[in-house]
Amino acid sequence: TSPPISLSLLNMMFHSSRIRSFLFVKNVSQTKYQFRGVGSSQMGGRRSYDDYFRQNNEKSKYLHAHITHYTTAGGARTFKDDLDVCDESIYAFIDLHRRKRDSMEPSDVSRCWLKVAKILFRDKDSMSRNFNLLKSLFRQTIDTMPKMDGYSLAITAHTIAKLSSLCEVDIDTRLWDALEKRVITIQWTDAQQISMILWAVAKADKQLPRLMNHLADAAVSKLNFQERQNHASPKLLKDSSPQNIVNLRHTFTPHALANTLWACAKLRHASPELLEVASKVVLQDIDNFESQSISNTLWAYARLGYFSAELFKAASQVIVNNLDNFMPQALTNIVWSYATMNHLAPELFDAIAEQSIKNIHELDSHLLANTLWSYAT
Repeated sequence: TSPPISLSLLNMMFHSSRIRSFLFVKNVSQTKYQFRGVGSSQMGGRRSYDDYFRQNNEKSKYLHAHITHYTTAGGARTFKDDLDVCDESIYAFIDLHRRKRDSMEPSDVSRCWLKVAKILFRDKDSMSRNFNLLKSLFRQTIDTMPKMDGYSLAITAHTIAKLSSLCEVDIDTRLWDALEKRVITIQWTDAQQISMILWAVAKADKQLPRLMNHLADAAVSKLNFQERQNHASPKLLKDSSPQNIVNLRHTFTPHALANTLWACAKLRHASPELLEVASKVVLQDIDNFESQSISNTLWAYARLGYFSAELFKAASQVIVNNLDNFMPQALTNIVWSYATMNHLAPELFDAIAEQSIKNIHELDSHLLANTLWSYAT
């Protein structure tokens, strides 16, 4: 037999993918654990940990129950530990959720949604059918939202919106109502969380005016600080006050800012204060905006009818210099935005026309129609 190993080492191995090919055996006399290889499964592949424990073996059942009380660090096992080793199937997750639901913390609910997303993305063909099996998790999410912090809210809303869009499933309006009620009670300081929730609401196409107003005001506050920071960063960086440190750590990235503007535009939530200060921040950092972020930003301003000549002029030069990085959809949105705002940019339009001709096979009827309309306008 193999030499005995300690419980802490066993737990480390238990969480490793390699240990799934081993069978654990308890050494009663030394209160240690040993392992040996366990052959192949009935399906012809390597025998897994789950294959073995599906058999009616009392010793393995005892060991499985014993191990679940410990983490790799030797402390009390948490729901996160159980979730990490949960079998990659929706049915295993549902069983785990049923058993652990009553002892879960609000942060565990957001972890559940991340796990669900990981599972469903592996089997997109049955994603919609499996998504409908999560009614219990939905109910718990609605009940738990009043206790969630900003991070858990952002993760939960963002993941649910993404899954519902991919599965083409409508989400119970009670969830969005619960989200709005909780959001307006929080003082938001993290720009990424603001962006994620706004994106989720827009993706779900939900009109939640109180939520939108509250988060737009929070975004304005963050962007005003960010705009001042970009002008006087040496002075601000020397400020060690707690509030200043929070502001410096949680500013808008180009991607987060573009998503925020896109969300407001999609829901036609016009906030002049937000659009004004956002244009200043974009101008300060436009060289760091990726192609999709530039496209979404220009589209947002055009859809909301807010024109910034400096922004459109600066963006034009960046686009021309990096044209190969833009997808056909992005280029169509860009020319539509300039045409909608009646902003002349001959060099930009000539460059995009040449690029569109090269890639005309990638344009569907909708993109082609919008592109032609933009040039005709």
